Amino acid sequence: MLPGKILHGRTSFAWSEDGAFLVMRSEIDEPEVPSGIAIFGTDDDAKECSMLYFDERRVSRRYIVALRSDLWQW
Repeated sequence: MLPGKILHGRTSFAWSEDGAFLVMRSEIDEPEVPSGIAIFGTDDDAKECSMLYFDERRVSRRYIVALRSDLWQW
């Protein structure tokens, strides 16, 4: 989406609620890319992992994610 552009920023990960959720915070120094937060959690009954995303534009999304062996699907 930004060919040839080097992006600068920071991303941190932290466990929340004794490991029930993984919180990812991203801060991007470029105005073209919003900073945001994502919260990963699992649903034992559905056997799914979801990521709830929200950024400084007030955009929110829900993604189904999966981590298997050496593959992360988003």
